[in-house]
Amino acid sequence: MSSIRRNLGLQANLPLTKDKRVEGVAELMLAVRNDFRKTLSEKMLYEWHSMLTNGNTSIQIDHWRTHQEPMQIVSGAIGKEVVHFEALPSNTVPSEMKGFIEWFNESQNTMNLLLFVCKYFFY
Repeated sequence: MSSIRRNLGLQANLPLTKDKRVEGVAELMLAVRNDFRKTLSEKMLYEWHSMLTNGNTSIQIDHWRTHQEPMQIVSGAIGKEVVHFEALPSNTVPSEMKGFIEWFNESQNTMNLLLFVCKYFFY
């Protein structure tokens, strides 16, 4: 909250946080607020991803994922894992993202960005 308030100029005297993740999330929220009317693009999504993963050097942010193993959300002890979600295979991501970006930009509904961000962060 303090990072967002400072970046909005509401309390410019607040100290910087040492948590790069917090600063990245604050930067992302402000970018979405400032740029929601711009045309969505791969570049914009990569920039948002960079902000969201601020300080993490093990994540590549300049392209869609390409690994062969499935991307899964898993919980449970070893041998008793529960797969809660499995993403589409990596080789389908570029075409799916292209379709999403085209749909989003063609919709001409600025609320789509708000709904997208809310769904991404809060569901």
